[in-house]
Amino acid sequence: MNIWKRHPSFGSRLVANGEYFHIRCGVPILNLVVHEGLKAIDGSLVRIGESVKYVRVSNARMLKFASCLEELFYVTC
Repeated sequence: MNIWKRHPSFGSRLVANGEYFHIRCGVPILNLVVHEGLKAIDGSLVRIGESVKYVRVSNARMLKFASCLEELFYVTC
């Protein structure tokens, strides 16, 4: 609990400097924040997964993807 109070992201934002903040209450709140963040990026994650599946299905696509990586980032696959 003290770690949360001292953390720059949380400590200054806690009501009454975290005097009445209990870990029992903090965990569900953190869980809600994480779930909301995941909802915000859910569509992007699905599209990334579908793109990976599309590339992995075909050897030709895999080779083309590797070629693009080499051109863009000088990475050898």
